[in-house]
Amino acid sequence: MKTKKLTTTTILTILLISFSTYGQRLVKNEIDEFTGESIKETSWATISASLFEGFFAYYRFTKINETYYFNFKLIDEGKVFSIDKGQEFLFKLENNDILKLVNPKTKLTCYGCGSISLVGSEAEGVEVAYPISKQQLETLKKFSPAKFRVYVDEKHIEKTIRPKFVKNFYDVISLII
Repeated sequence: MKTKKLTTTTILTILLISFSTYGQRLVKNEIDEFTGESIKETSWATISASLFEGFFAYYRFTKINETYYFNFKLIDEGKVFSIDKGQEFLFKLENNDILKLVNPKTKLTCYGCGSISLVGSEAEGVEVAYPISKQQLETLKKFSPAKFRVYVDEKHIEKTIRPKFVKNFYDVISLII
């Protein structure tokens, strides 16, 4: 029984690492044939993950015409929660400045919504698209994020961003601006 649990944990850890370390790229770079909008999307990247805590957070950037979004996915132990309209996502940058993003509409968790792969695909999670300005993107590119805080329901979740996840920010932002 212990061997099966260890094997499952090992496989899940390998999957998580493999999905979080591949090179960043544009997964969409097109003109919508119906709306004429120019759309760019980067691949998903890990911002924080702990298999043992059941916590997974991912991000990507989207550009629609000249409007930018920080897309964020979150699984917190499979709990049901919401990120309400007006709640903030904060980055604490390496220069100690705080970069603030505001959620434009309420989002409730749903099954698989916080996942980017099989890991967490059956857990409650949420995806939010926070508008972000080009100036904020340039600030993130210049001063890497050290921590993030996301407000959910009546609390917040705060995590330090590990160096291996920080190094992706520059590459991902460079693809979109």
